[in-house]
Amino acid sequence: DKKVKLTRILLADYLLLKGYAQQAGVSMAEALHKIITRDWALAQSAIKAKAPVALPVTAPIAYRSGPITAIATNGSKAAAFGIKPKGVKYD
Repeated sequence: DKKVKLTRILLADYLLLKGYAQQAGVSMAEALHKIITRDWALAQSAIKAKAPVALPVTAPIAYRSGPITAIATNGSKAAAFGIKPKGVKYD
């Protein structure tokens, strides 16, 4: 007799089960057991369906900035434009 059982479920089902368990205040194993034994109707009275809250959409503020150029000091005379590689020292 094994003490551990392996069950494969989809990630979406796992997250749904986790949400039900957290809302009901029981462990995930207990929530899964109640769903399998169709005893979930008794425990579901503790879970109330919540409507999603509508939040107003705001656009992020964009700031104008000019292109930044820098000269590498590691012996290279070429200017580094825009993206600076990691590990290079600049003046």
